Parts: sequence; structure tokens; C-alpha cells
Amino acid sequence: MMTHRPTTESEPNHDKVKSIQRYGNPKGDLFGEVVVFTGELGIHRNEAADLAANIGCHVDQGVTNKTTILVVGNQDVTKLAGHEKSSKHRKAEELAAEGHSIRIIRETEFKALLQSAKT
Repeated sequence: MMTHRPTTESEPNHDKVKSIQRYGNPKGDLFGEVVVFTGELGIHRNEAADLAANIGCHVDQGVTNKTTILVVGNQDVTKLAGHEKSSKHRKAEELAAEGHSIRIIRETEFKALLQSAKT
């Protein structure tokens, strides 16, 4: 079930151009969860977004007070501007400290979540 708008002939067909946002499958076990990805994943970002949407997650590009899961991949330290964590990771930690219910998980935990959830 594709839950994002496909590119058209006039649009460039590059992963960086396509929107990562997806609407969750309402029949998925994790419907209502809002997931955001940060860092380099072992699979393409669009594939991860499709998998998350299939199990019910709404996939967003940035961390907000609606985010419930942040999936952290490998971080390229040259892109962190002197920080140990990405801006998305730091924002998620700030929101958690303020009392928002947000889980910060690694890609391996995300893959386990995919295996345990039903679409």
C-alpha cells in the first residue's frame, strides 16, 4: 500500500527530492504513532518510511511535539556541527525532558518493531 504521492514525469526522481512524509495504514498495529528518522540508515530512507507507514506510523520529516518515535541511524560527525547528536535527536531529548511521550530508538530496534507489528 503506497501512502505517499508518487513523482510525476516532470519531477526529478531522486531520493533527496521525494518527500519522506507518509500517512500511516489505519489497520496497522502502530496506527497513531508518528515516526521521524535521523542519521544514516542501513536501508534507503524512503523504504524505511514505506515500512513504517505500512505498520500504521505517520512518517514526518522533523521532530515536533507530535513525534512519538525517533529512529536514530549512524551519525556522520562531520555533519553534526560540533555536537554529539543530530538536531533531531537533541530536539527529541528536549521534548522528552518536558514530559512528551517520545521513544528514541536505534535502527535495530526499529527493525524489531517492524517484525513484531502487523499491517
